[in-house]
Amino acid sequence: MDSLKKALFHEYGGFADKRIKDLSKSDTFIADGRKPTDFGADKRLFSTFCSIFVLVQSEERVQVELRGNVPLSERVRQRFAELNWDLDDKNAVFSVGPGDLVRMRNLAKAIKGIVAKGKRYPEKSYKFVCPRTAESLIRLADTLDRAWSTE
Repeated sequence: MDSLKKALFHEYGGFADKRIKDLSKSDTFIADGRKPTDFGADKRLFSTFCSIFVLVQSEERVQVELRGNVPLSERVRQRFAELNWDLDDKNAVFSVGPGDLVRMRNLAKAIKGIVAKGKRYPEKSYKFVCPRTAESLIRLADTLDRAWSTE
């Protein structure tokens, strides 16, 4: 499990809890590309932000959690239903392995497609949330692909 954790640790600059540096002491990473400008004066993420957490379950399996402002459309809901992944209005949870990265990239495309040119979408924040969430999922898929192909 250490090689996968090492790859995620390197890509995302540490664990979700930045105080932890020992690979054996944690397994959760933040993969949403958050920046200081994504936080309000109260030091909390804006409510329009979609957080992405990655929990390493084994060397060949991770659980991905989208929390908060999860971009939703009929196509995204359909994608989750087809794959039997958990989804509600505030959270989405799914587990992926080496053979599931295409599905994760397709989910990213579906999310990015919500705000495609000429499309209408229900939430104004989707203009910013959808591209960032999609890019973060693709970055995660690329990172996992590199980690799993070197094993």
